[in-house]
Amino acid sequence: MAVKYMFFVLLLFSLCEGCKNNSDSLLDGYNERLQQINQTWKGAPINIKTLLQIDSIDIESQTPYTILVYYNADCSICISALKEWNQNLVPFFSKINTPIKFILATDDKRMLHFYLKQMEFSGDYALIAKQNKFLEKFTFADEGPFNTFLINQKKEIEFIGSPLLSNNLKKYYAKRITEE
Repeated sequence: MAVKYMFFVLLLFSLCEGCKNNSDSLLDGYNERLQQINQTWKGAPINIKTLLQIDSIDIESQTPYTILVYYNADCSICISALKEWNQNLVPFFSKINTPIKFILATDDKRMLHFYLKQMEFSGDYALIAKQNKFLEKFTFADEGPFNTFLINQKKEIEFIGSPLLSNNLKKYYAKRITEE
């Protein structure tokens, strides 16, 4: 029984890995929803201290933009995505002077600290409970394609969508940020 379960988990993981390789087409089914979410939330103010009820993370006002990323940190696939952010996107956006802040929701902070240490995660992050005001307000943020927010200096949402899942979105973020 355990072997069947292990095989099933490995099969699911390999399918997810295959999705990453075809990343631009991954968002094809989300384009309409992505547009709808952006039309609804563009320009909406975002107060991190109120939503998270902690002071350990804030949106920087010294830079034109900040990228805010939300993850359910009890999800192993989500945690593996942090490694890709750490290796690829954090250095990419650092080159264009754009800080990235991570909100990691978990009920097991000790285990999450262990995983982050193992992957040598160096991002700026805040740990919060899985039941939280941020997710209550932005219910879609628990879905991978919609877990990333581009926030302007006025602390308003400029764009929602994950540059991790699409090179086109990564290019869009870079273009938007460098136009300032």
